[in-house]
Amino acid sequence: MSQHGVRVLSGRDQALLRFMGEQYLLTLPQLAYLADRCPRTARWLRTRWQRAGLVDAAPLLVDEPTVLWLTRRGLAALGLPWKSVRPSYASVQTAAALVELRLGARDRYPAATWLSRRILSHATPVPSPLPDAVLTTGTASVAIVAKQRGLDRHELERQLLPLIASYEHTLLVLPTLSRHTREWFDQLAGQATAIGFPRDPRTVTLPQLPTFAALEPRSATAQEGWPMRKRVDRCGVSPT
Repeated sequence: MSQHGVRVLSGRDQALLRFMGEQYLLTLPQLAYLADRCPRTARWLRTRWQRAGLVDAAPLLVDEPTVLWLTRRGLAALGLPWKSVRPSYASVQTAAALVELRLGARDRYPAATWLSRRILSHATPVPSPLPDAVLTTGTASVAIVAKQRGLDRHELERQLLPLIASYEHTLLVLPTLSRHTREWFDQLAGQATAIGFPRDPRTVTLPQLPTFAALEPRSATAQEGWPMRKRVDRCGVSPT
């Protein structure tokens, strides 16, 4: 069965593609993790979606996995309002790290909602300044900023102080933390936190996220709309 030339998408297809659209991209290992399938089945999904014109895919970085992103047709099929953007070489690492931060946040703060930068950029009114993501429970919000290199003191002040003034807490994620970064955060009296997240692009690694009491109500329930949790690695079973 088809609609406007696109085969009707299953619920699983829609959840995976919507997640991809909200985060700009997925790597093949991340797709396999989200789909709860092995790499071979993730490649099968990629091929099926490409043939339907829903995604583009390319190995954008040498010796690293293929990256997938939604085409204009894929965005339209899901009713998403954004323009199709081909990831740049410079943006892939940060966008992929944010995918794994979102997965880690799903497990660490199950009652919180993750709002990606893409969602925030279409909010009314648009938040200013704009973080890479926001974790919110409706009563408290934590701004997320991810960088793939260290920041000097001037960059820390320019990029983070406006967020610290706008949100209950701000989380900076870097590959590693330098001494001057630790010292700068020590002066903030608990208003912000920095963590190191040395991501391995060849697999899926979930970060060790800190405790945020505001995001952890006594009775936390799993969010609706999250793609399925990772259970066991199954191969050769086609998704429904």
